[in-house]
Amino acid sequence: MGGIREALSWLKDKPYQHVCVESDSLVTVQAIHSPIEMFSGFGLIVKDCKSLLDSMNNVSLRFVKRSANRAAHVMTRQSRLFADRMFTRDDVPSELEIVVLSDCS
Repeated sequence: MGGIREALSWLKDKPYQHVCVESDSLVTVQAIHSPIEMFSGFGLIVKDCKSLLDSMNNVSLRFVKRSANRAAHVMTRQSRLFADRMFTRDDVPSELEIVVLSDCS
């Protein structure tokens, strides 16, 4: 849940067009798309996500099954090995590159 908020916060100041944030947490995606206000810690994060999404016309959020989101899981697992949790196009882990290339074919 916090990962979605962090991704949206990061995207807020970027000039990207037509970005789709995907999550394998159906409950979280449904809560963010729901008009119901929740009074809990979870609800506060949902409210932040809703606010961020409302402020960006070029970003959407959708649910995808975990099996269809292999690249995200590999990226998360691999990012633990990098001090700043980031890698560039020039240093993409081979495991991630294989997954991304197989998704594109």
